[in-house]
Amino acid sequence: MTDKEQISTQPGKRRDGMKPAGLLLLILPILFLYQGFNFHRTTYSNDPEYAYLLNGLNISRGQFVGHAENPGTTVQWISAAVITAHYWTAGDTKLSMQEDVLRNPDAYIQSIHLVLMCLIAFLMAGTGFVLISATNQAWPGILLQLGIFSSANLLEHAFTKVSPEPVLIMITLIFATMLVFQYSSGEESNKKFAFRMALVSALGLATKATFLPLLFIPLFILPGKQLRIHFLKWMVILFFIITLPAITQYPHMAKWFVQLFVHTGTYGQGAIGVLSPTQYLSDLWRIIMANPVLILSAFSSIAFYLWKRKANSTEVPENFNSGLRLLLAISVSEILAILMVAKHYHANHYLIPVNALVGMNWILISILLQQQNLVPQMLKRIIPYIFIAGLLIASILTIKPLKLADYGYRITNEEYDKVIAPIQDKYPDYTIAWYYPTSINKYSGLRWGNVYARDKQLEMLNKIYPGTYFFDQRYMCFMKWETRIDSRLLNTASNGKILIAGGPLDSQELNKMQKSGISLIPVYIGRAQVIYKVDISNSTIFR
Repeated sequence: MTDKEQISTQPGKRRDGMKPAGLLLLILPILFLYQGFNFHRTTYSNDPEYAYLLNGLNISRGQFVGHAENPGTTVQWISAAVITAHYWTAGDTKLSMQEDVLRNPDAYIQSIHLVLMCLIAFLMAGTGFVLISATNQAWPGILLQLGIFSSANLLEHAFTKVSPEPVLIMITLIFATMLVFQYSSGEESNKKFAFRMALVSALGLATKATFLPLLFIPLFILPGKQLRIHFLKWMVILFFIITLPAITQYPHMAKWFVQLFVHTGTYGQGAIGVLSPTQYLSDLWRIIMANPVLILSAFSSIAFYLWKRKANSTEVPENFNSGLRLLLAISVSEILAILMVAKHYHANHYLIPVNALVGMNWILISILLQQQNLVPQMLKRIIPYIFIAGLLIASILTIKPLKLADYGYRITNEEYDKVIAPIQDKYPDYTIAWYYPTSINKYSGLRWGNVYARDKQLEMLNKIYPGTYFFDQRYMCFMKWETRIDSRLLNTASNGKILIAGGPLDSQELNKMQKSGISLIPVYIGRAQVIYKVDISNSTIFR
């Protein structure tokens, strides 16, 4: 087998055996959809799903969005498109779109969620076939797909969330495919490639700032100052075009990122400073323990690069060094992501862009090893399949944590149906105050989304749900949507019969409420749901 047979430099010319091999690239996308459609997700999960739902509703109504911290604009665009399609195909068109969404929010979230999963599966298959066209081999596509399956955290977010993470998976798949396709064609040095990289990078940044480390790749591999300037210019222009619905939030977005940089805590909180060394090292270790495949892929690539960086140009194909350079760029971007996330490590999903990229490491290592004259032909044939076996084992190891996660989502929903759904039947003469913002229920979700949509839905919410009250645990007060309510007036209006549903969930929150003058009598204490009667006679807040 010659080098040209192993990795073609002429995209589009397939060998006759590629059709059967290409069918293999449908297996993992179908498995992804099967798992995703059968995976439970939390019903009425307010953060961040309802923020994207109601901001998507803003866009569909021709309004600006109210949330741009991530910035998350691509998710809002997709949400707007799905909301519109759902309304005209499955919604109640006797109502306005706004009213139907606010009356049936989780049905719309479920539609957005299903569309996101289908798009990921479609791109997994599509990018696999593009890689066949680029390389005349099926295994690069399989490696890229298995990279998606090698992270339990990535899969859980893809299966359960309407958030930036599923969109980042799609964008990273496109990003990786473009890199392999362009490398195999040997046309990395042109403005068209720089523009395409700028477009995908702008989409990534408009989705979430966690895509930022991947920008190192095009900046590193594009040759010459002019191409890099061309890339950056178009990326900035396209970013602003994509995020136009968030234009009113640009000052807030800028402030958010400045705070992230100048504070040591998560979400721009904590003391002034770049980082806390002790916490930073601790979080680095947590990242290493939580992302073994990512760590192994990044550092194996660095080791391979150091081993081959002085390869004799007469012994390797002409594009060997550019492949080695691309491998270095990918591994450095992965390490940069780890270092960046460790500064504000709150959850592992911040590493999803680079976790979705790990298949690229092994694709390039395989290609570069196959181009070595000193590597035996038999070994050249089996190297990719050794890496496939390794990622397959990593993928199998995700089954247990995913089963545990699925069980958690399922029993959370079962508890909601058992406790919260029938509450109004059991206590028809009680006024319910929904614990906010941490409780899981329709009303807290809608309020959360409305706050992040800059109250654009508030008027309609008051119309649809006029008697809806909240207990806001941040300020220890009762509220009617966004209006603060005097507790004595609420007591009079409810005839002294008040339930607080959804919280407090722990003793610390309970003690805080008691100190604020609210005495509670437990009605139900569960895993994710709690209900208390307010003991009016022993609560000083009502006097």
